[in-house]
Amino acid sequence: MSGASQPHISTALRHLRWGVTASGLALALCLLAQLLIWGFVHFTDVRHQELRPAEREQAPLTVVNSTGHKPIKAEEPESDAGVDV
Repeated sequence: MSGASQPHISTALRHLRWGVTASGLALALCLLAQLLIWGFVHFTDVRHQELRPAEREQAPLTVVNSTGHKPIKAEEPESDAGVDV
């Protein structure tokens, strides 16, 4: 007998073995990520936070013309009350 004999394993079975191993590794990484995210959300107050805009203490911004003055508000035409068009 010569050395250690290796049983015949087809190329397809070797490829399948590699594919199953890679899929198992990917599944294990997904499980680890899921557990980390679940633990972070469950044991912190992330799910109870409300996002609100920052409160401003200064006056609201207004649009001005190029001279730095507020534009003059145009008068609206009087509406014809009761007139059907």
